[in-house]
Amino acid sequence: MHLDLGMSQTPEANARKAQRGDQAALEELIGQIKGKVYGLALRMLWHPEDAQDATQEILLRVVTHLATFRGESTFFTWVYRIAANHDVAWPMLGTLADAVGG
Repeated sequence: MHLDLGMSQTPEANARKAQRGDQAALEELIGQIKGKVYGLALRMLWHPEDAQDATQEILLRVVTHLATFRGESTFFTWVYRIAANHDVAWPMLGTLADAVGG
């Protein structure tokens, strides 16, 4: 019998469990990183609405690419790389859409 004492796992432990299909671990993992991802997006984009949109897209990338996390760095470092790559491209995507009439 598993007794849950309300103690959360580390992000790395949750990532490993989520990689094996543990839905509860995935949900906890997203909860552990969502605030930090939003904070990073807000610092880079300066607009709360854009940061919220970027956060959702980044979290989607994290979930869809979770299998590529190898544990060679902390989970937050891995997420930061995804977020930074996304947020660097975000303003350029808006400019590109404006340029092509999108």
